[in-house]
Amino acid sequence: MAGSIVNPGDRSPTLTFVILILTGLTGIVDAESFLSFGHVFTANMTGNVVFIAFAVAGVPGLSVARSGTALVGFLGGATLGARMALRVDTRDAMRVVATALFVQTASLVAATVLVIGRDDWPANHQASLYVVIALTALAMGVQNATALKLAVPGLTPNVLTGALTGIGDSLFGAHNPVWTRRVASVATMFAGALVGTWLWRRSAVSPLAVAAATSAACAWFIVRQGKR
Repeated sequence: MAGSIVNPGDRSPTLTFVILILTGLTGIVDAESFLSFGHVFTANMTGNVVFIAFAVAGVPGLSVARSGTALVGFLGGATLGARMALRVDTRDAMRVVATALFVQTASLVAATVLVIGRDDWPANHQASLYVVIALTALAMGVQNATALKLAVPGLTPNVLTGALTGIGDSLFGAHNPVWTRRVASVATMFAGALVGTWLWRRSAVSPLAVAAATSAACAWFIVRQGKR
């Protein structure tokens, strides 16, 4: 894939594992954002474009401002992630991933802190709500840009439409050797969203805290692998 920062064969098991974990993290974040932030996605941007159209058409419960904030935050994160990737040599691919994950972790931790202790979240904290939407969207933009640059075949942690299309193509068309990764990607996203919903029922803080911890753990794992 043109523009990737690493040969797909290099450290493939490590990168595959990390991206699958991040796919689950994506499901957790979108469960939190949809259920707590007022029907907005901060990881999967396709939904926000559609939500904005619905909001313009007058569908209740949706907001141009909330979905627009998510889009802008995600774009900022994607730009930041892409710039970080461009500043390093291909030999430093693992360091790129670790750095991006630390940035993502910092954004998710900041979002978590803003939500802590607010039982009436988000009804009486509109200003903080938009900051949290922007922070989580920025974190996911960084993640998606990094995954795109890594270009591990069959894995895109924020976009499953292509994965589902590839699965169908493998089942009823030309066989693709990465179809198992695509199945794993879909299953991991589903599991993440399921866990995120369960955590949200316990408290609005839990999904963000778990997402931040997961990102930090992935960053630590990448750093450890890079030292071997």
